[in-house]
Amino acid sequence: MRLCAECFRYPEIKDFIQSSGEKGACAICKMQEVATIEHGELQDFFAEFLQLFSPAETGRQLATFVQEEFDLFSSRVTGERILNLYSTELGGKLRAGTLVDYAPPVKEKLEQWRELKKTIRSDYRFFFSAELLNGLQLDRSESKIGVNAQLYRARIDVEGKPYEISEMGPPPEGQAKAGRANPQGIPYLYLCEGKETTYAEVRAIRNDTVSVGIFRPKSELRIVDFTAPVFRSIFSSDDCPLRDIVREGLVLRAISEDLARPKTTYNSEIEYLSTQMVCEFCKLRGADGVRFSSSLNPGGINIVLFESSKVECESVFQVLIAKTTVEGRELP
Repeated sequence: MRLCAECFRYPEIKDFIQSSGEKGACAICKMQEVATIEHGELQDFFAEFLQLFSPAETGRQLATFVQEEFDLFSSRVTGERILNLYSTELGGKLRAGTLVDYAPPVKEKLEQWRELKKTIRSDYRFFFSAELLNGLQLDRSESKIGVNAQLYRARIDVEGKPYEISEMGPPPEGQAKAGRANPQGIPYLYLCEGKETTYAEVRAIRNDTVSVGIFRPKSELRIVDFTAPVFRSIFSSDDCPLRDIVREGLVLRAISEDLARPKTTYNSEIEYLSTQMVCEFCKLRGADGVRFSSSLNPGGINIVLFESSKVECESVFQVLIAKTTVEGRELP
């Protein structure tokens, strides 16, 4: 049975079929004269891939789970056919409609992360095992910010008076309040990649005037990027078992979600302890900062630098906030 590249959305699988396949007819989607391979060429991959999942009463259907987590197939229907094909050939019990979750061994590190968060909140604050963080290979998630990049920081003006360039940096050492990245008393510089995100992050409202500083790096910055794809290559990583790639990715996604989660009226600064720990770990490993998604401006990106001296504020401009939007949803 032959499968074609058009059955898949995952780039590396598509590339593999297009580069090594032959033109023919696809048994799954019925397309003609397209790049195809014998389905057996992907059997080893799917044997390992299907072991990531186990039946779960409150889970998602396997085909849905795979699409939402990995975007593997070109459509759900195609995914159902291919998953059922390999499950049958491999003698597995899972079918495309089976309710599943990640298998317990796959979720092991995620559970360790949750336990570590609980430990530093209620048991040990300064002495704990960093084995989990050491195993994440955060250098794989590093990105660079070049000297030509523009980054932004906003402050809401007091009585409409704009801030000077010298006032756009972080609070003085010892006066910094605890944030999602920095412990109390240790100032980090919170920046954004877009102006609009800064307005949201300072929670500016209509008719506020805001001073926005434009910052440029003095040299190339090494950033641990928590907005990067959660799972590095699941198809061509010969040096690492697929299960380990997914286990690591689940923890990185949890950290990314924790970093993006804003402080609310009702939670306390203790909620920041786990992300402060991660950022300090990145700092100890030589990174200049971290990059994560903004929850206050969907699609926006935040940058936190551990040392404000790494960048320079070149100029400041004022903005009048003309409109803000607040949406709500009814709770069940």
